[in-house]
Amino acid sequence: MYLKVYRIDGVDKLLAACDRELINRKFTEGDLELDISDKFYGTELADRDELLRALKKVSVANLAGERVIAIAVEAGIIDADACIKIGGVPHVQIL
Repeated sequence: MYLKVYRIDGVDKLLAACDRELINRKFTEGDLELDISDKFYGTELADRDELLRALKKVSVANLAGERVIAIAVEAGIIDADACIKIGGVPHVQIL
């Protein structure tokens, strides 16, 4: 998966994470568009443990993809019902 943490004043604030195969692709569903660009989601590959550590540090997260979201659900960070699908890709924002 790809993972990028945005920091403000040295504090982890926002996490963007997506499944590896989704990077640099766009998905649409009606009026909704999900643009999974490496500019936002990053270019650094991460594993499950890195994702979980990052999720525990941030106040906002933007997650896309079956595996990334499954990890967050299994860890009890999100409820699967909170996810939407855009072009068949699960997506969730955590605030």
